[in-house]
Amino acid sequence: MNSHLERTVSREDQDLSSASPFRDEIGAMRGAAGVLALREASQPMDAFVGIAGHELKTPLASMQLCLHLMGQRIEHLIGRGANGANDIGANDIAPILELLVFAGRQTDRMNRLVDDLLDASRGRAGQLELHPEPADLTLIVHEAVQEQRQLAPARDLQLQVPVALHVPVIADGDRIGQVVTNYLNNALKYSPADRPVAVGIAVDDQQARVWVRDEGPGLPAEEQEHIWERFHRVKGIAVQSGSGIGLGLGLHICRTIIERHRGQVGVESVPGRGSTFWFTLPLASHEADAPLMHRSCTADTTMKSDTPAASAGQHIWMVEL
Repeated sequence: MNSHLERTVSREDQDLSSASPFRDEIGAMRGAAGVLALREASQPMDAFVGIAGHELKTPLASMQLCLHLMGQRIEHLIGRGANGANDIGANDIAPILELLVFAGRQTDRMNRLVDDLLDASRGRAGQLELHPEPADLTLIVHEAVQEQRQLAPARDLQLQVPVALHVPVIADGDRIGQVVTNYLNNALKYSPADRPVAVGIAVDDQQARVWVRDEGPGLPAEEQEHIWERFHRVKGIAVQSGSGIGLGLGLHICRTIIERHRGQVGVESVPGRGSTFWFTLPLASHEADAPLMHRSCTADTTMKSDTPAASAGQHIWMVEL
């Protein structure tokens, strides 16, 4: 029995040996294809790492410069005081305060970038927490617009919402504000500085629709579905106002947040004619949400996306007393 096995194995080895050139060629082809596929798969991550490094290093370098200049100015003032000068006043302190404010803005920018990284990671792992409560969507949008007006006072931000409009929703106000802010940032960044950006809300019987319209370069039809993917960048679209190109995570995070609220996101765009980014949220039902509104005054309501039902698209409210 053993001798028969040995003869059979020997014959198979000889057959494989005689076919080794073909086997080697096939193996080489498979190896080359695997290497090529690996390189193609790693290209988006390599590009992201390079962009992330640049985006994080830019505000860090600015902060380092501010600290250096502040140190020099303070040393100068200390030297004047040591030499008996007693005329140090507000005009001497003001430049230092300006540097502090600028450094603070760069710190905020770094925080936003890091928050984007964390949010993208949590969303992908199904661990992005939301804290919903009764809110007025009009107020959330208004506050986001006012913040951008303060940050970019030279830009024309048009809020096209009726003064008396009240849009009741059950939502995490901070997260929805984050979505509106991201839409506004993109509109300001990719449109000419002398062109307006408009923001509005439309309401029907079941949902509210928030939209942000710019007069930028617009998006090709084939890109409009991919822009919500992580790290995706539209080739040929350059920043027209402000600085920084971001990490390619903002719209992906927006979609995650809105879908967790049972809403939808989308864009309407024509190349050369600008873009309108929008999202929808279900309106709060007074009958259905009355008990939730009542108990939310005495409890912390938390909607988590890592529960099985939440992963299946159901709306889960977890009340932690």
